[in-house]
Amino acid sequence: MNILILGATGFIGSIVAARLVADGHAVTGLGRSPARARLKQPAIDWRQADFSRMTKPEDWEGLLEHQHAVVNCAGALQDGLSDDLAATQADAMLALYAAAKRLRPLIVQISARTAGAAGELPFLATKRRADEALAASGLPYLILRPALVLGRNAHGGSWLVRALAAFPLALPLVHAESPVETLSVDDVADAVSRAVAGDLRGDIDLAASEVLTLAELVRLHRQWLGLAPARVFSLAAWLTRPVTWLADMAACSAGVRPCARRR
Repeated sequence: MNILILGATGFIGSIVAARLVADGHAVTGLGRSPARARLKQPAIDWRQADFSRMTKPEDWEGLLEHQHAVVNCAGALQDGLSDDLAATQADAMLALYAAAKRLRPLIVQISARTAGAAGELPFLATKRRADEALAASGLPYLILRPALVLGRNAHGGSWLVRALAAFPLALPLVHAESPVETLSVDDVADAVSRAVAGDLRGDIDLAASEVLTLAELVRLHRQWLGLAPARVFSLAAWLTRPVTWLADMAACSAGVRPCARRR
């Protein structure tokens, strides 16, 4: 099959692309900067693309020709100098669905668990908007909602876990006994492979059967990093507020996220 992968240079996208090539498919990979990826994975037909600028159906029509499936692994954690959440995760996807009406390829959307208290945050809200549009589009689709995805390349929440695991001498954790659902990035690639083979459709949560506490997860990462065992210290949530405030201010000053307006 001919398969188009959005965000094929990223953490999940690169693993999904490698799996589909190994399955014998002809893969076209889209990414913002595919030059290095082209050297690592020469079997993929690499194309440069900025999804935040692909918000009209005609931006997608040429790319969709002869494609049997489209796998969306693209996304951005927050608005910034080079990232526009609404354009990348929602507007571009709605344009893609409109362009796909004629050819009707399978659409596999790597999404997130958008329900719950955090559902109105921009990352989840834009994902949910794209998910709802896909479900209503009449196109064949699979929406995958993975738990915390772990792999050798640190990304997002897994980067934070790895950073905590590398603390010297002791491991300061907030909510150390909170349960954390996780999933291997290879399991995500396996689910995509099964979808392309026709085995999966619909809207599916993905998580490993074993649920670890945050402390157990950080300890396992520390062991995987080859570091000596360290004692876990549970911290009260209020102790982290100054650090959170400083991180927010640094992100604001660097232009990574919009600054709150003063009243």
